[in-house]
Amino acid sequence: QEANRIIAGIAEQNGVRKIVKGKSMTAEETFLNDHLEAEGFQVTETDLGEWIIQLRHEGPSHMVMPAIHLSRQEVAELFSKITGTDQDPNDIQGMVKVARGRLRQAFLEADMGISGANFAIAQTGTLGLVTNEGNGRLVTTLPRVHVALVGFDKLVPDLASALRILRVLPRNATGQLISTYVTWITGATPSSVTADGKKVFHVVFLDNGRLALAKDPIFASTLRCIRCGACANVCPIYRLVGGHNYGHVYIGAIGLILTYFYHGRKNARAIVQNCLNCQACKAVCPGGIDLPRLIKEVYRNVLQTEGSKPLRNRLLGRVLKDRGLFHFLLRRAWLAQKPVSDGPYLRHMPMLFGAEHSFRRLPVVSAKPLRDRWPRIAPTVAAPRYRIALFAGCLVDFVYPEQAEALLRLLADYRVQVEFPMEQTCCGLPAKMMAENEAAREVAIQNLNAVDPAGYDYVLTLCASCGSHLKENYPKLLAGPPGLGVKVAQLASKVIDFSSFMVDVLQIPPLSHVGASDMVAYHAPCHLCRGLGVTQEPRELLARSGLDYVPSKEEEVCCGFG
Repeated sequence: QEANRIIAGIAEQNGVRKIVKGKSMTAEETFLNDHLEAEGFQVTETDLGEWIIQLRHEGPSHMVMPAIHLSRQEVAELFSKITGTDQDPNDIQGMVKVARGRLRQAFLEADMGISGANFAIAQTGTLGLVTNEGNGRLVTTLPRVHVALVGFDKLVPDLASALRILRVLPRNATGQLISTYVTWITGATPSSVTADGKKVFHVVFLDNGRLALAKDPIFASTLRCIRCGACANVCPIYRLVGGHNYGHVYIGAIGLILTYFYHGRKNARAIVQNCLNCQACKAVCPGGIDLPRLIKEVYRNVLQTEGSKPLRNRLLGRVLKDRGLFHFLLRRAWLAQKPVSDGPYLRHMPMLFGAEHSFRRLPVVSAKPLRDRWPRIAPTVAAPRYRIALFAGCLVDFVYPEQAEALLRLLADYRVQVEFPMEQTCCGLPAKMMAENEAAREVAIQNLNAVDPAGYDYVLTLCASCGSHLKENYPKLLAGPPGLGVKVAQLASKVIDFSSFMVDVLQIPPLSHVGASDMVAYHAPCHLCRGLGVTQEPRELLARSGLDYVPSKEEEVCCGFG
């Protein structure tokens, strides 16, 4: 509220009545409009999307495109109300003309303009604004008073640093090489209506936890966010529910994190679990922020602060840490699932008897897990080319053991000695997803003890989620305990997925076949294409197998399973 009071005070000192605003997420963060209107000032948003949602008394549903949730029919209905004349929803240019007429008058009558800034250059005191509508320039030049509300995170040392951000911001935000307008403001600009011939100019820097955040060893990287909104653009949950259900003020993956620091635990608690860990946001983030990891860390902080974990968290942590208990329960699940099983699937999950959910079904737990089959199927290879450990995880061990059997048949002709360390257990990703870091860490240590990476050429996994977790998260989970660093690094370096092993290591030749090839589509697992960065090998393997791979739309978009 201090920043709001400062800005309201500047307005009062300069006899301001009417204010125009450029688009500013920082002003949204402080709820500046509400404060100024409560103080009796007339505030008009001048970004077209912001003006539309202001008229509708809504918040933005996207950081770059605040009214993207509205159809042209809804906008036409709104404009019809404010003009008193019917607006054609198909006449986009006509509606833009309506907005231009209303906003142009607001610019001419305004006493104060309020802007944000995409950059604040410390070396020269220059503010940089990146816009597409031209309203940013009108807000900062026409009124006699200009106030810029700028977060500390927008400070950059010099112009070169600002230009590096400028190269990526339009590309990630709107798909442009550069935005229509890039405005640079250094100091007070000329004004013909003030006594000294210069505009009244103030920059209000906003902390709101930023300086403390900069010192945090885990969350400091969030300050690299440039507000491009790309994390929302690629998020499968945002795509389905929209920004008003997937954020508080800041939208998208970064919003799930920043809400905790800028708007409190209560607001964060309601939204922070809206993450499938598909890693699409991490892959597209120009700031290189590990957004999925930080979202889980926020959830962990929320649970620790509240001091009371949900029952499912307590049960999951307890069960996963006890390998014997975990495997005992999985074995008994084969019996318990019989009343709700339908062949190889559990019917109508997660609502067992809801026919409307018949399109999604989970597989049944196998009657005989891989670890029980292994003594019978374990291969013995004389003079092997490679010695590998098979990390099966929960699914291959207890749900899809036939996949491991098929793997052994495939590798039989390539002199690969495959071993299955019996002491291995769940990779621990479910615990990490539930913010149960202690359980995830303990499980990681169990697996590291079970699978000694020094004894193998590769650690092969058929589950991309397991592989990604072993390779990416184990080094972070086990960064503290002494003596584990070298072993964890060895493990991470030797983890490999099935497709990469077949294509890059064994370099299997194309299969000869007669006649037409079967046409197949492929859907990439999130943790394979983004977690492990493996994209071409699965498609190459399909081709070498004699299949006709046919590209399809959105084959690397999350399936939604999580």
